[in-house]
Amino acid sequence: MMSYGETSDTWSANPISCAAVLATLDEFESSDILERTRHLFDLFVTELCRLKETGVIVKVRGEGAVFGIECGQVGSTEPGHVANAVVERCYRGTEDNDGIHLMGPLAGCVLRVAVPMCMTDQQARHSLKLLQGFVADVGRDLS
Repeated sequence: MMSYGETSDTWSANPISCAAVLATLDEFESSDILERTRHLFDLFVTELCRLKETGVIVKVRGEGAVFGIECGQVGSTEPGHVANAVVERCYRGTEDNDGIHLMGPLAGCVLRVAVPMCMTDQQARHSLKLLQGFVADVGRDLS
């Protein structure tokens, strides 16, 4: 049993957090999660680079399961406003589909895409298709 104050902040030895870390390490040891991540990286980098065709995205960079997609100026709309428009559009989704959760822009115009390392190819392709459509919508709306 832990005494009062021994787990008083996020960085203390919180038993639940420790159990989660141990379970994560077990998963890394018992599965092909790193190979899966490499596969997803290849899939995502290819498809995220296609976003440049929309005229909204100017740069894509990433490592492992985290990517940054940088928004550029569209028409007279500055990159930061473009990035916020993409985030808003992704949150709204469509009548048939939920949206996509993107973190608010970093450095004013970079959207972070954090890929769950355990997602299936079907889930990845579906998410990327939605993202392509949402980004294209913003490009059309702002042009």
